[in-house]
Amino acid sequence: MAARDRARTDPEQLAALLAGLPIGVEFHDRIDSTNTRARNLLVEGLVVPRAIFADGQSSGRGRAGTRWHSPYAEGLALSYALPGARREPADLVRSACLALCRALCRCGCTAIGIKWPNDVMLAGRKTGGILIESAGGGWIVGIGANLNNDPRELPGLTYPAASARGQLGRPVDRTAVAADVMVGLHANLADLPAGSERQHRRWVELSVLLGRRIRLLDAGRSFTGVVTDLGTDGSLELEDGGVRRRHRTGSVDEVFANR
Repeated sequence: MAARDRARTDPEQLAALLAGLPIGVEFHDRIDSTNTRARNLLVEGLVVPRAIFADGQSSGRGRAGTRWHSPYAEGLALSYALPGARREPADLVRSACLALCRALCRCGCTAIGIKWPNDVMLAGRKTGGILIESAGGGWIVGIGANLNNDPRELPGLTYPAASARGQLGRPVDRTAVAADVMVGLHANLADLPAGSERQHRRWVELSVLLGRRIRLLDAGRSFTGVVTDLGTDGSLELEDGGVRRRHRTGSVDEVFANR
């Protein structure tokens, strides 16, 4: 068996690792987008929550229509379809980020952090992202991560990228990590709403922005200031010259070296 074949997800192992969860599981060798698949299922009337995994995506996407690069059999591509679920988007983002952080920690990664609003970082470099969408009266939790990607081939795009393999110096078991992320996500979602504040505290602990001076792009405007608060509603507060402004949308364009 070629090295590339050994790197592929083992669907039988994945199903066995998730057998204890009351959810449906499907695996695709290649697909356009796991989030698109989840959306179609919800629109068609999906009843039981379902996790969709893929080894390759041709049209993976991130926030604001950006492209998520998903080389075949190297990263994590997971979308969780939640039919008829009354959820707060901020809770979904936190639950997903924390599940990915936990899985990366359990496979040996260190210096794990979260960059508002939806990125998971390794030593200050982006390794994963969360995309929350709604469809058919339900929610889609999309999670993408660089696992066994060659660090030299990762696109920098607007933020430097990293992978688990790049930090550890060895490949990780993608099947085990994928299952671990899903188990953690399911547990975090089951903990809501009672555990919302607890998850928020952990989210704040892992923030790489709190107390840092940043430039934020929001609605076509640029704002600069020190991050003073991360709200339970998913917002970020900037202070500049004694003036505080709260943002519920936007993206971090730059993190300055000086605080």
